[in-house]
Amino acid sequence: MQRMTVPPYLIPASVLASEPVEVTRAPEMVLVDEKPKVNSNFPGRTAYRMAVEVVRGTKEKTLFDGRSAEVPILDEISVTVWTASAPSAQVGQYVRLAGVMVGAVDGSTYVQATGVTAVKREGGK
Repeated sequence: MQRMTVPPYLIPASVLASEPVEVTRAPEMVLVDEKPKVNSNFPGRTAYRMAVEVVRGTKEKTLFDGRSAEVPILDEISVTVWTASAPSAQVGQYVRLAGVMVGAVDGSTYVQATGVTAVKREGGK
């Protein structure tokens, strides 16, 4: 059976909504005119932007010694998280996103969520 890979112009929403993802850029409050960004659709919440890494699929790669290995195809995705306080997430940490929403405006794709929960790695790390 052939492997499927999500093309780079699409976002693997099912992964964002169900799988742990690795934080690659820590959450930062989004400012508009030097004030925290708010939205009436998310009352009592402020926008924080962070980036996470997702696996789009896998590919076969030939190594320097001629052996082949299956390696992941990774992509970094920016996520706006609407929360009452700064999400507790650090670079390298795995998290689950809650309330994932994906949309597009004028050819740009946006990912938003309403929460972030830390996930412990197997082995307790």
